[in-house]
Amino acid sequence: MNFDRFFYGLDNEAYNYLGCHSLDMNSVEFSLWCEADEVYLCFDDKQIKMNKMNDKGIFSITLDTHIYKYHYLTIRNGKSEIIKDIYSFNNDE
Repeated sequence: MNFDRFFYGLDNEAYNYLGCHSLDMNSVEFSLWCEADEVYLCFDDKQIKMNKMNDKGIFSITLDTHIYKYHYLTIRNGKSEIIKDIYSFNNDE
């Protein structure tokens, strides 16, 4: 993923690569832009640490499963916060 256009304000369609996207019938990619030291994808009582893609705060992970309800747990300076993806599949809110 190349986020240069996004960070320079030249791309207003970040929803094409941030959030949750099915890659094929069996895998899903989750990407988030967030000021955090660590980010975890949380679903079904699981927490999976996401990969920090660059120093600008892009986190991403690809899983071989389809998840329909999830949230993110971010940790910054020792403080944690839960972030819901308002565009996620079957979001309650």
